[in-house]
Parts: sequence; C-alpha cells; structure tokens
Amino acid sequence: MQVHFKQFRGILATWPQLMQEAADFSTTIGPARLINISQSEDDDDGVIAVWYWDEDPTAPGASTRRAGGAELSVPILPADDLAIARQFYVDALGFGVTFDTSEDGDTGLLGLQRGGLELTIDAPMDGHGREAAVSLHVADADALYAEWSQAVEALERPKSEAWGARTFSVIDPSGNTLFVIGPALEQE
Repeated sequence: MQVHFKQFRGILATWPQLMQEAADFSTTIGPARLINISQSEDDDDGVIAVWYWDEDPTAPGASTRRAGGAELSVPILPADDLAIARQFYVDALGFGVTFDTSEDGDTGLLGLQRGGLELTIDAPMDGHGREAAVSLHVADADALYAEWSQAVEALERPKSEAWGARTFSVIDPSGNTLFVIGPALEQE
C-alpha cells in the first residue's frame, strides 16, 4: 500500500469552502482509507491536505506491508481438514489466502488475511491443543456480524459488554472460537 494526498487550496476560496471540498473528498474515499487531514495558511492562501491509502487496508487481500518493519503476532488455529477450513474462512468469511503449503488440499498450512486480521490454519495440527480461541479486534463488530451472518449459521448475536466493547463469537468447523471485539456503540 502507498500513501497519497490531495490538496485543496485557493486564495479566492473561503476556509468553509475548502473544508467542504476536503470533507466531500474524504467521504468519497471512505473512513478505512483516510489517514489524516491537515491544514495550513501562507499569505492568505489556505491549503488543506487529505492523506489517504491507495487501497482499503481492511479489504480482503489488502497489502500486508507494515511501516518500519513492525512485528506481528499471527495465531495458528488447528483444523481437521484444510479444504473445509478454506471454504469456511475464504468463501464464507471473506478472508484472502496469503500462502498455501498444501499438496493434497486437505493437509498443510493455510495463511489468511482480511484487512489487518491474519490467521494461519494448520491441518492436522499434531502435538498442540485443540479447540483454540482467538480474539479479532475490528472497527465495527455489528457490521462484521451482519456480513458474516449471511454466510455462517453458528453465530452468537453481538452484545454490549460491561467493560466497554461490542462482541460476538463464531465457531469454525474444527471447533475454534473466533471472538470478535469492536468498540462499544456510541449511544451506550
């Protein structure tokens, strides 16, 4: 992914006009791509810059490059059958495949990504615990629930937690729990 910017400037434009132009552009690109909005003034020439990503970083298969080589922890979940896991995570939940080491389609490792969420599926995962759980921190738990509930039957409806979050759970075909955590609703 690359960072881009668009400038809004003009001696003849008023600050409210420049701000509206920048706000309209920001709305067009959407909140997932928006990084920052900055403003400055030079001899009565107002300048507003909208900084944004060239692609939606939350979209399935979005680039995984990280600024400054930041470290990342990726959970490894056990599966009984890699083909069934692929169908669940890719076809039903919308993850993209980042790598696949399977030679027969049923066993091996499968790397998955959906925006900033990354998982590795290991089938069969010998010598480790079964029925694992992983928390997935997302921007909007209710929106993700609405999407996933169209494809997956075994869902718990989103609920507001006393500790200030909105959560729901999904159980994958191998018994692993995906515990989805989003911010609390604003009216709460």
